[in-house]
Amino acid sequence: MIKSLIYNCQGNNLFIDIGDNIKIIYNNKIYYVKKEQLEQNFLSILNITYEWHKEYINLSEIDGINWNLEIIFKDNSRKEYYGHGNFPYNFNSFKSEIQKIIEKVVL
Repeated sequence: MIKSLIYNCQGNNLFIDIGDNIKIIYNNKIYYVKKEQLEQNFLSILNITYEWHKEYINLSEIDGINWNLEIIFKDNSRKEYYGHGNFPYNFNSFKSEIQKIIEKVVL
């Protein structure tokens, strides 16, 4: 299972640390939630990113959007993804799950 998730996109930073409770740092503010509130979101993120490649680079995009995602698992193994001006085919589904997490915590 996931131990930490770090997502950065165009200056928006999200850090999630999963222990008994979940600590979320979003745009320099700290929030705490119970693990049960976000378990389904984490499973969805794992399913969405399952077939992703490590990098998505469009060299013709000079001013493209930069993004990166790092998922750290309980055994300390990692999955790292990043891109510049290019995205996995289901990136909008991933962004939707991230937005759901933020809405549960921040709003």
